[in-house]
Order: sequence, then C-alpha cells, then structure tokens
Amino acid sequence: MSGRKQRQRLLGYCALFLFSVVLLAVILSGLMRPKTIMDSMAQGDYERAVALLEQSSSPESASRLLMLGNLYYTGLGARQNFSKARELFTRSAFMGNSSSQYNLGLIYHHGLGVEKDGVQAAAWFLLSDSGDVPAAETYLRILSGSMNPNSIQQAQQLKVSLAKTIEEGVNFRSK
Repeated sequence: MSGRKQRQRLLGYCALFLFSVVLLAVILSGLMRPKTIMDSMAQGDYERAVALLEQSSSPESASRLLMLGNLYYTGLGARQNFSKARELFTRSAFMGNSSSQYNLGLIYHHGLGVEKDGVQAAAWFLLSDSGDVPAAETYLRILSGSMNPNSIQQAQQLKVSLAKTIEEGVNFRSK
C-alpha cells in the first residue's frame, strides 16, 4: 500500500476515533447528573437539588431545611410555595438556625402565605439579630417605627418564649 493511501486510512481512523469520543461525551453528559446537593446548586440544576434534599436519608439538619426552604421560597427547582417554605424555615429555626429565623421574619413582615403580623415578624427578627444576621436590624428599625409600644412588648415577650423553646430543643437533641 502506498504512503498516500496509508495516510488517508490513518486520517479516516483518526476522524472515526474523534467522532466516537465526541459521541461518547454527548451521551455521558446526559447521563452524568450532579451527585451532590451542592454540585446541583452550583450547576443551576435546582430541580435535582430539591429532589436530593427531599429524599435525603441523613438526619434532619437545620441547614438542609434552610436550603430546601429557600428553594421553595424563591421557586427555584420547585413551584414557589411560601407555606412549604414557612414550614421548613420553622423547623430549621427551632433548631437554632438564625438565617431561617430571619426568613420567618420576612414571611410574617410581608405576609407571604400568611397574614401580615408585625409582632411575629419582630420576634423572629429579634431572634435572628441575636444570631448575627445583620439585615434583621434594618427590618427591626422599620417595624419599630410602625408598631405601638404594646406590640413591641408583645414581640419581645414572644422572642423570649421562642428562644426558651429553641434552647430546650437544642439541649434535648444534644443529650
């Protein structure tokens, strides 16, 4: 066989090999879905993240509930559902998660899936502010300007009650 025919045959094999590699990559890209929640979130595959969070067999954690609640709150990966988000944030908040406490303050302040409730909002913002969520202070200033002294006192009493319940729950889980 001449050198020219050998080069053509070799180029044909190379083209076939490259085509096979590209085809395999295309096939595998459809099959290789993110394996972890964080990979799913990083790749923008929020539906997968919701599925992974909902079917997680690990013990319930405040951060997992917060992540899932945020996805329902924003409507990323699942139909926007403020009631479901509130339920998830509440469970996380009672585990001591200050970000979930802040999110509950937002839900009650804006009346998202619930009736607006300045006392509830202020109580959750007070809790999250003590948990180092700086944005809570801004909402507390806004609320305090529109609340009467009786409502402010009710919010502070509710905050104390919630904090006690949270502390008892955290102590119970750590035993």
